[in-house]
Amino acid sequence: MTRVVVTGLGIVSAAGTGLEANRQAVQEGRSGLGRLTRFPSPRCGHFPVAEVDGFDRLPGFPRTVALGRVALREAVASAGLDGEAREARELLRRAGIAAGTCVGGMPETEAAVEGVLAGQMPDPSVWLHHECAFTTHSLAREWDIRGPAMTI
Repeated sequence: MTRVVVTGLGIVSAAGTGLEANRQAVQEGRSGLGRLTRFPSPRCGHFPVAEVDGFDRLPGFPRTVALGRVALREAVASAGLDGEAREARELLRRAGIAAGTCVGGMPETEAAVEGVLAGQMPDPSVWLHHECAFTTHSLAREWDIRGPAMTI
């Protein structure tokens, strides 16, 4: 049987950025749910969503990668693996990553769906970042994490 040890945690959510901000939100009963404001959607504008404010899209990547970078940086630091020491880099290389994330590129996806419904064929590259594991695997590659990479 393989042992799994959680050594670092990082959170970016609609309730806050960082473990402490999210702990405080839970204790105060704040969910972070609200109205959709980041992009128009006739399908999603009628029920609460969990939008994260304060992050811009990175060139060539969906916004979820920018959010994931911040959470991963916090997790790596809380695990004590954020140093430049060779041992820290090697341990990080052997680590795994489990990320709870949504699909990437929702504004682009919404625009593409509108186009399809209007009889237009969208640029196929719009679907590139839509797969749920895209963000997790992008972060694992960027940080050279070679263990299991899971999206939950």
